[in-house]
Amino acid sequence: MRDKIDKYTKYLVSDTYNPNNPIEVVKDRVKSPESIIEKAITRNWNTKQEILKNMTDLAGMKIIMRDGSNEQVNKVLENLMQGMD
Repeated sequence: MRDKIDKYTKYLVSDTYNPNNPIEVVKDRVKSPESIIEKAITRNWNTKQEILKNMTDLAGMKIIMRDGSNEQVNKVLENLMQGMD
């Protein structure tokens, strides 16, 4: 997942050489085993199959924008949508 997001956003991330690019940082996270267990218990998901079927947030990513203007957000979204073809 990270490789795919990086492929379509790497030229939009702000860095020393391109400080005005619209993306501040791209972050990812994987749900911890403890968090999976806690959520499964509260939802009464008792089998691995139930967890895999119902838990849709096992991994997540977020893009933190340096410039959140409509123009720049649209630019980022257009780049991400290229990966959906």
